[in-house]
Amino acid sequence: MWLSAKPDISRSDIHSIMSGIHLTSGIGEATSYLSERGFIVSIVSGGLSELSEMVCRVGHFDEVFTNRLTYDERGQLLPGGEPVVLPGRKDLKVRLLQERYGIPPERTVAVGDAKIDLSMFVQTKYSISFNAMESEINEYSDIVIVSNDLMDAATAVIALVEGNTHGKN
Repeated sequence: MWLSAKPDISRSDIHSIMSGIHLTSGIGEATSYLSERGFIVSIVSGGLSELSEMVCRVGHFDEVFTNRLTYDERGQLLPGGEPVVLPGRKDLKVRLLQERYGIPPERTVAVGDAKIDLSMFVQTKYSISFNAMESEINEYSDIVIVSNDLMDAATAVIALVEGNTHGKN
């Protein structure tokens, strides 16, 4: 779509567009809080690597799975990109993480905001809806959070895994 709108769109154009995106507060604090407690913290996103890179500059993540844009030697966007996370199949990356780190589903929590995240919820024992873009995801969540601070999600993760809240069966 970007190439249709601007056939000569470049990496710098895309970075300029991305720089206007406001990130949720507390990313660094939340990822540190979870990492310090022994959690593997990962991004499984159907979005673009440029946005995930912005998030990674303020937080620590053990693994990042996100779709990548590709550019030519002049920095011009190429069609197609490099798909890493298949639409509706985020569960495949969650399963890979569980296997890679030896983490059972009972100790895995998915945090999402859209129906595309439901496949992750199926692969984990616990799920958190964080600022849902689509209300349907709330029906499949153990905890629903509306907040401007990601620390609220991090404390909910700890509560779920440590058994302070009942998860889905």
